[in-house]
Amino acid sequence: MKPLRYLLFFVFLFFGPGAAAQFSISNISSDESETRLRDAGIRVRPLERNDYYNAAFARAERKRVFKEQNYVEVHPVISLSLNQYTNNPNQQNTFYMRAYLFHRHIHTKNKFTLNSRFEGAYAFNINTEKWFRSEDWFRHNLDLSWRFAKSWSYAGSTALSSQFSQGFDGGGTLTSAIMAPGYFDISPGIIYQRPGKWPKIIFSPAVGRWTLMLNKKVSKLGRYGVPAGHQGYASLGGKLRIEFEKRFAKNRFRYWTDSEFFFDWELDRDPTFFWNNSLEMNIVKYLKMTFYLATFYDRNAPTKSDSKWRFQYSFTLGFDLHYKNK
Repeated sequence: MKPLRYLLFFVFLFFGPGAAAQFSISNISSDESETRLRDAGIRVRPLERNDYYNAAFARAERKRVFKEQNYVEVHPVISLSLNQYTNNPNQQNTFYMRAYLFHRHIHTKNKFTLNSRFEGAYAFNINTEKWFRSEDWFRHNLDLSWRFAKSWSYAGSTALSSQFSQGFDGGGTLTSAIMAPGYFDISPGIIYQRPGKWPKIIFSPAVGRWTLMLNKKVSKLGRYGVPAGHQGYASLGGKLRIEFEKRFAKNRFRYWTDSEFFFDWELDRDPTFFWNNSLEMNIVKYLKMTFYLATFYDRNAPTKSDSKWRFQYSFTLGFDLHYKNK
């Protein structure tokens, strides 16, 4: 009986009546300007007015990104120093008050790095009845680099160094002033430094160096390798610069050194060389003790003897109001 029911059911489906429906669309406008989205009137609220926006979180995020890309270090130091000079006619061995400023800013983004470093010192002798300048200098180095390998980078560097005020010899004759002399270097080169490690080695095979003499009275003396009456002298040479820094004993001690060797492509001009060494010890949070040793060689700089080597030793005790964006 069941097979007969199934057979009748399929016959009914096959011969049964069909069903159809028809849809039509009319009055369609050809002007697209009349067409509006249903949500066209909804305005997007500014981020600051969004219910899910957190101003404190946004500031913290911006600060985090800044710290990732920027390292800033500032050291203003005021100290009492005992200084010893050898073969320098313009300096005397004495106690003096010293102000020192160190500033470093390193900006890193992907393979690009901008490294800016400024330091300078100014001091007065306080061991005689007449106060006089015993230290006066500043220098600024700027390196732009692009890393093409793990430890190697292309670089473009500039360096500027001079002094803040005028200098006189024992007879009261003006011998130096700001940017008289002044030294400005610009050079392409290659930097070697392992990520996060020292030393940092900069080699520049083609360096343009300008010795500036922007004070007319000093220019008339014809010193520092600049002909008398001229405002400057340009030379082309090569430069090798090495920087190294080491912190130890839970960052209480810091050893820092940098040296630079510049050789002029003109064979009749001697190379110049300097080597700075500094050992710093943090006694308490803002009290610092520093031992400093520097060596200089410059054929054009005046000295007390025929030797062109100059040396400087100092012991400094002072206040260091340091800052780092750790």
